[in-house]
Amino acid sequence: MECNITKQNVYVTETVLNQNLEQPIDTEFTLPDYCPDIDRIIKCVIRPRCGQKSFNGDTLTVDGTAELSLYYTDGSQIRCHEHLIRFSRQISAGKTLANPTAMVTITTEYVNCRAVSKRRVDVHASLNMSVCITSLTEHEVISDIDCPSVQTLPFSAEATTPMGVGEKYILFSDEVEIPSTHGALKTLLRTDSRAIASDCKIIGNKVVVKGELIVEFFYISDNDDKPEHFSTVLPISQIVDIDRVNDTCTATAKIEINEFEVKTHTSAAGEVSMLTVSAKMTVTASAFCNLDVPVLLDAYSTDFGMELEKRDICLKKVDNTIFKEFSCRGNIDFGADEIKEIVDIWCEPKLINTDVNKNGVFIKGITNVNVLAIDVDGYPRYYEKTLEFEHEHKCDAENCEITTPQIVVSGIDCSLVSNSAEIKIDFTVHAEIICIKEITALCEAKLSENEIKPKDDFARIVLYYPNEKEKLWDIARRYNTEVSDIKSINGITGDFVEKNCVVLVPQK
Repeated sequence: MECNITKQNVYVTETVLNQNLEQPIDTEFTLPDYCPDIDRIIKCVIRPRCGQKSFNGDTLTVDGTAELSLYYTDGSQIRCHEHLIRFSRQISAGKTLANPTAMVTITTEYVNCRAVSKRRVDVHASLNMSVCITSLTEHEVISDIDCPSVQTLPFSAEATTPMGVGEKYILFSDEVEIPSTHGALKTLLRTDSRAIASDCKIIGNKVVVKGELIVEFFYISDNDDKPEHFSTVLPISQIVDIDRVNDTCTATAKIEINEFEVKTHTSAAGEVSMLTVSAKMTVTASAFCNLDVPVLLDAYSTDFGMELEKRDICLKKVDNTIFKEFSCRGNIDFGADEIKEIVDIWCEPKLINTDVNKNGVFIKGITNVNVLAIDVDGYPRYYEKTLEFEHEHKCDAENCEITTPQIVVSGIDCSLVSNSAEIKIDFTVHAEIICIKEITALCEAKLSENEIKPKDDFARIVLYYPNEKEKLWDIARRYNTEVSDIKSINGITGDFVEKNCVVLVPQK
C-alpha cells in the first residue's frame, strides 16, 4: 500500500551552556607624569565590558575590558585616573555547534585597591562572567501522511521560528560641546556611557536598528575649580544583515558598548570646550517569525501495524516584549558629617533573578549607589549604599520564561536633605516573554503490511464505557476505527467524551 509522507523542518533554539565564571583582575600601575601624587584614595571603580565574541570549533573566546577609575585626592582637589585592563577567556561548549550564539554579561563582584606609594597602585578584583550559549537546531518532523488506512492526529501550534542572529561591530565617533552655561573643562573626572536600542524594524532583508548613546561628563571646571557635570544624547542608526529575513518577520535588538574613550580639545585661547566621544559597540539583532507549525502527534493504521518514531520538541513563541521604565528610591545617611554639596552620583545595576508565574513577571536586582560630596570644610567625602529594585510586568500567559533582561540606568535624581540624601534612580528594562509548548511529534513512520490486524466479523459495534473527558482518539486507536465514525454514530461534536455514558464504537 502506497503511503505519501510529508515532512517539514522545525527550527528550535536550544540552550547548550548556561553558567557563571569568575574572572580575576590583578594588576599594578603607575600614575602618568601629568597626574599629581596620591594623598588619599577615595574609591576605585571597575566597569567591565564584553568585547568581541567568536567561536572556533567547540570553543567560545570572549575578549573583554575592565575600565578602572581611580578617584583620589592630592591633598586639596578630587582627582581621577582611568586605566584600561584587557582580558580574554576561552569557554568550551562541549561540542561543535551549528549556528551558535553567545550572550555574555560581565559584572563586578568586588574591588580591592591600595596605594603602594604616592605614584603606584595595586588592584585586586573579581568579575562575574555570565555565559549563555544557544544553538539553532533543525528537527525534521512529519506534517502529513496520505494513506487510505492511516489515521493521523494533527496538531498546529503558533511558535516562533528563529530566523537568525546578526552582530555588527561598529566604531562610533562624535563631537560634544560643553554647554555655554558651564565652565570650561580643567580636569575630566568621570564619564558614564550607556546605549539603548529604542527601535528595530525589518526593511527588505535587513534589520534597521535605531537607538541612543547617553553620555554623562563629570569634571573640574576652570571656574574656581568647581565640580560640574552635564549629559548628552547621541543618536545611533545601523543596518544589520540576517539571512532568510523578510517583511513578515519581527526583530529585536540591543546595543553593547565594548570600549569607550573621551578626548579633550584645547582651543586657541587655551580653554577646553569641545570633547570627542569614541566608542566601539556591538549591535545585535535577532529575527524571528511567528508561524503555525503543523505536526503529527500520533498515527495508526486500521489494517496494518505501524512503526513510529517520535521526538520531544519544545516550541517557543515570543508572546510579549518588555521595554519599560521603572524607578527605585532610597536614602543615604551621612551620619555626623556636615555635607555642603553633592557633586557626583552614579550607579551600576546588577540583575539578581527573574521569576515568571501566574501573577506576572518579576525582575529583581541591586544597584550600588556611589555618592561623591563636599563637606562644609571643602573636604571631599565618599559614600555608598546598595539599593534593591524590583519591576513587575503583568502577564496572563501560562508556562512562560523570560530572556535575560537588559537593564540600564536612564537617570538619577538626588536631593540633599539635612544630613542625608534622597535618591531616585530611573531604569530602562528590555526583555522578551517566551511562551513554551512541549510536544512529542512524529519524525518517522513506516507501514508494516506483513502485520495484518485481525478483524472480528461478528462484533460490528462495540459498547464502550469511557472515563469522563477520555479522548476519542484513544478510543478509536484502541479499536482500530476512525474518530469521525465514532462522532457520527454517537452525535459527538468535540474530541472528548463530555460525561459518563456508553459510547458505540463501529468496527472497520
